[in-house]
Amino acid sequence: MTWEHIQLIQSGECKLLDVKNNSVFEAEYELGLITTGKQRVFWGRSICLYSQKVNVQEKIQGDYDSFRRVLMSCNKALEIHNLKLLVAGNCVGYYETPFSASSGYGYIKEQKAMEAISIMAYVP
Repeated sequence: MTWEHIQLIQSGECKLLDVKNNSVFEAEYELGLITTGKQRVFWGRSICLYSQKVNVQEKIQGDYDSFRRVLMSCNKALEIHNLKLLVAGNCVGYYETPFSASSGYGYIKEQKAMEAISIMAYVP
């Protein structure tokens, strides 16, 4: 019996670039908060990607990190397959606040209207 539980907080479709073929394709994603034990104590965050080309699950332990750090870990795993995520979280101006870090949402500095955007939202 596993004591690790993933509480799904966001899911949907994201886009990836196949760098070799210069083609864009879609994958399913899930963002989750990881808890452990009978009392479900917070352990960390996870991002899962599912597609016909690649399946990736990355986890980061600790409450001091955000989904952005998990995304960086996903990027490294995807580089091996010559793939790149085309998501808001990879934009240079993307940032999270202490209040948004556990939600999977953040902001892009260049946006005129400072509206929250999903870390996995498509950005070409």
